Amino acid sequence: GNAVRGCVYGALGIEAIRLLRGRRGSTGDEAEMLAAQMLDFPYGAVAVGIVGAAVTYYGISELVRSAQGKHDHKVNWASISSDMRHAVQQICRFGVGVRGALIATFGVFLVRAAFTHDPNQAAGARESILRLGGLVEGRWFLAFIAAGVLAYAMDQAVHAYCRRIRTVL
Repeated sequence: GNAVRGCVYGALGIEAIRLLRGRRGSTGDEAEMLAAQMLDFPYGAVAVGIVGAAVTYYGISELVRSAQGKHDHKVNWASISSDMRHAVQQICRFGVGVRGALIATFGVFLVRAAFTHDPNQAAGARESILRLGGLVEGRWFLAFIAAGVLAYAMDQAVHAYCRRIRTVL
């Protein structure tokens, strides 16, 4: 599971680097299409708003967890050499924080789509990266986001390698 997630976030980091270099990436219209389908249902706007609020809350909680320096108790950090451990933990914290910001951004755009009844307001992963990257003049912030997504891929690789598995019996 974590190895697959690491690969997915690694690919997302590569996507962010492609965007940084000015190359075209994927279209990222999946979130808009899903929001449009949900908004067509009775109380669809309410459902999209609730999902968006929950996603935003989760993203903010991940960002806070990262800022507080909390690590996943399921990771056996002893598997990483002591001279590398602190650096790896800091990289993982950075990755979790950037991921939390991206998830929160995704949720905010879902809430916005619900309030406006406009599925075009919803943003997928690619569009969330672009919108966050557009907050600051220049491409350095987009590079920061790309580095964070790659750091999260490293976090997932650490989870795959150092996962603490307890015996059932």
